[in-house]
Amino acid sequence: MPCLDDRVSLPYLDVILREVLRWYSLGAPHAASNDDVYGGYFIPKGSMALSRDEDIRHLTAGSFVNHFAFGRWFAENSLWTAASTILAVLRIDHAKDSNRERIEVKPEFSAGQVIHPEPFHCSFESVNTAREGHLRTMSSK
Repeated sequence: MPCLDDRVSLPYLDVILREVLRWYSLGAPHAASNDDVYGGYFIPKGSMALSRDEDIRHLTAGSFVNHFAFGRWFAENSLWTAASTILAVLRIDHAKDSNRERIEVKPEFSAGQVIHPEPFHCSFESVNTAREGHLRTMSSK
């Protein structure tokens, strides 16, 4: 089973997860610890901001402070571990209708601050029974 030590050898998974998070997540609020100017806009000290822009986390020292750094690290590593384990054990494919024809997925997402995909049909097939057994053992504990 993949573990965090394998992360460096699976760069595409890392990039895909980061892109999904960038597109579909506003992330945690950031507070300006000092007056600042960002993108030509004045940001007074104490202002709260939600942003999809990765650059907001890389402003000059003292601008925005992410008070949720540990939680974010834990969440990103947990997401990576879950995704890599799923991909190591299962093949995810289109669901099939009663005629064994592929059901196309039309991506639809909820609206609002917390965005999530709307339910859709898909199929899961085990690609490695030994890994599947290991995963079932882990999930039953």
